[in-house]
Amino acid sequence: MPPLMDASPDRNLAPDVQLADPQPKSAGSGVWKGTLLLASVLTIVCSLVMMATVDSTGDNWELQVSIVSLLWIAIYFGCTYFFFKTAYLLTSLYVAMLVLFHLGITIPDAFGVFRPTVWPTPGIDSKWFELSGWCTVLSLGSLGLGFSIGLNARDAAIHRALKAGADANRVLAGLYHDGLGLLLASAIFLGLAFATFGNLLNYTRVEFFQGVADTRGLGGTLMVLPGALTALLIGATTPAKKSFAAILVTLGFIAILLSGYRSYALCPAIVGATIWVKTGRTIPTWLVGGMLGLILLAIPTVGILREGSYKDINFTTLADSAQRAKLQDTLLLGLTGGILADVLRLVPAQDPYRYGQSYWLAVQLSIPNVLPQTREDPRAQSKRAAFDVDAINSMPPADWITYRTAPDLFYIGQGTGFTGIGEPYINFGYPGVIAFFVGLGFCFARMDSAVLARRPLLLTFCCTMLWPLISTVRQDIYNFIKPAVFVFVIVYAWRGITKLFRAIAVSR
Repeated sequence: MPPLMDASPDRNLAPDVQLADPQPKSAGSGVWKGTLLLASVLTIVCSLVMMATVDSTGDNWELQVSIVSLLWIAIYFGCTYFFFKTAYLLTSLYVAMLVLFHLGITIPDAFGVFRPTVWPTPGIDSKWFELSGWCTVLSLGSLGLGFSIGLNARDAAIHRALKAGADANRVLAGLYHDGLGLLLASAIFLGLAFATFGNLLNYTRVEFFQGVADTRGLGGTLMVLPGALTALLIGATTPAKKSFAAILVTLGFIAILLSGYRSYALCPAIVGATIWVKTGRTIPTWLVGGMLGLILLAIPTVGILREGSYKDINFTTLADSAQRAKLQDTLLLGLTGGILADVLRLVPAQDPYRYGQSYWLAVQLSIPNVLPQTREDPRAQSKRAAFDVDAINSMPPADWITYRTAPDLFYIGQGTGFTGIGEPYINFGYPGVIAFFVGLGFCFARMDSAVLARRPLLLTFCCTMLWPLISTVRQDIYNFIKPAVFVFVIVYAWRGITKLFRAIAVSR
């Protein structure tokens, strides 16, 4: 479906559809774009210089990293706000997540606010943590450089040129239709999960990783359901559709969150909230504050709650977990910066660069397996190969780092997660980090510069496939490519099937 053009006024618009004239290019847009570009280039240069002299720097590296990163963050948010006239940007979500997971401990520690005893990791030279910090700064600068290059001022004022009559309604109706198809697929996957596991409540979250049964049904549900709920909520334009979507979203969010899969609930939630505003709706400030507070509390609470069996979850255990949770424990997500330090320590000193092999492996593993037998995962293949060097470096990055740094977790099917900065590094070193984030920033700029209510394909992508991309700040790219492939196949299969049925109905 091609991008839709502006429509003429229509008296029969849905209640929430507002006509708006395209916002003219801001006179100061070039200033903000140039300022961000200059700041990003300086940030890249500074980080490269500091990384080259890491052995001669002092003990205050955390403060240096924090000052440079906070300066860039302040400039980024200031320039993007004045450029777009809104704080609701998809790029900003990625920036916030990248900083939280990679500098969530470094910055508070630099100012004496918070420091866990496991940071830095005992027995590992702190220079690797310093390199990790500057590599994160390098990534932010590169992202900002690509973003500033990709900005399109013509459609930048998305808060004023949002929806345009009947054409916008058709875009949203198409999105809702895609959501129904994804919801049906989710139900099928969930049925498969119950058929293979029996009562899912009899298990703990950890047991799902230990090969107790075929996990394809559960995995398919988690990959497809969040996008289905987001598409239904954003695409609903009538009171009946809105009520149906709101009920499903509420139940789905609670169920996924209580299951312990925090990223599968929280990432779609923040993406959905941003897209809600980018398609012409508003969110009260008090509700935004409440959502942020819920997220900060939910992260440590669910971390405690998921240690037990699902059947033991009730109001008592939930209240106990919330009481034991500490908001500062949310900052422990910053331990991903430690994983990046391990990556920098191991490559290329112990393991070689992969030169794109991990990306190709992610594509191969993302091909849906429709055979009755489950496909042997890379961990099993590596164990069978007695862990020779080639087998170790053929693993997905998340499995590889778990084997190298936490083999006890590796053997019981668990993992440490990974780092979105580490994957381009293990493939192409620091040039790979720069190239990856410049390209990513450019793509994000194009998405944020577009009027989503006039771009049906982009809108469907943002609602159903963007949240796993943002979650890769602490995972490898496989965790984006596989859900994207599943959603793509399901959406186009659903469109084809429904089109065929409509054609048959018309012919009768």
